[in-house]
Formats: sequence, structure tokens, C-alpha cells
Amino acid sequence: MKKGFTLIELLVVVLIIGILSSVALPQYQKAVDKAKYSQLFVLAKGIAEAQELYYLANGKYAKEWDELDIALPNSFDSYTAPWIRDTSKNLALSLNPDQSLAVIAQDSSMGVNLVIYYQHTGENLGGERQCRAIRREERGKGICKSLGGVYKEENSSNGTIYRLP
Repeated sequence: MKKGFTLIELLVVVLIIGILSSVALPQYQKAVDKAKYSQLFVLAKGIAEAQELYYLANGKYAKEWDELDIALPNSFDSYTAPWIRDTSKNLALSLNPDQSLAVIAQDSSMGVNLVIYYQHTGENLGGERQCRAIRREERGKGICKSLGGVYKEENSSNGTIYRLP
């Protein structure tokens, strides 16, 4: 009797590995995305709080990053004001004081914008945190939902909007 595995046994093992990896990989990607954006929200919240402190001291919101009392990670560099970016993470942050007075974190690779409003003159959005799946991408929607997002609305300019806790 020969020792070893038959071709059928090897094919069954390969099939089982394939099935397990097709189930595990999307779950792993979702966990990585959620971790990235959870970390990003800590940074965005810190920026929003720094803007509020600046407003209390000066009666207006900061337009430049160096006006804020916050230390940004070294990986961020200047972009087109008021944006800064971290090219290694394909991420950009904006103060956006003249438009919606919000902290905006944008990751174009995943189709997600994260927004924290700290004041809004046109709407009552002060303090609201939003996750926006731009271009209505399923991966972006999944990230927003995994962060605890509750569906708010969908429109052509902002994609699918989720209100975050």
C-alpha cells in the first residue's frame, strides 16, 4: 500500500481553504476599515474641539492649521489650504471654515467622507457626526454601518449619509 494523499483528498483540502478564505477575507477587510476610521474619528473630534476653543477665544473659526492648539501626526503635510493630507494613507483633512464649518476627513480610495459639524449657519447640524458613502459605494456604506451609522438620507451630491453616535 502506498502512503500519501490522493488527488481527490488534495482537491477537497484546496476547496475548503478557498471557501474559508472567501468568507474570512471580507470580514478581515471590514475590521481593518473600522479600525482606521475609529482612529480617524479621534483625530477629527480633537480638531473640532480645537476649533471650538479657537472660536471661544477669537470669535471666529480658524482658517489655518497652525492657528489651532492641536498636534497633528507627522505623516500629514500641507496640501491646498485648508486641506492637509497623509499620502501614505490616501487621506485628507479639511477645516472648511467658510462653507459648512466642519471637520472633513476624506478617503477617496474607499469612497468615504467622515464629517463632524461643529457649527452650521444654514442648518441645525452643530455637533452632528456623519459618515458619507460617496458615490454610494457598498464598501463605504459598510464602513459607515460598522461605525454605528444610522441611515439619514441619500442625495446626488453627498452620496449616502449616515448619522453617527
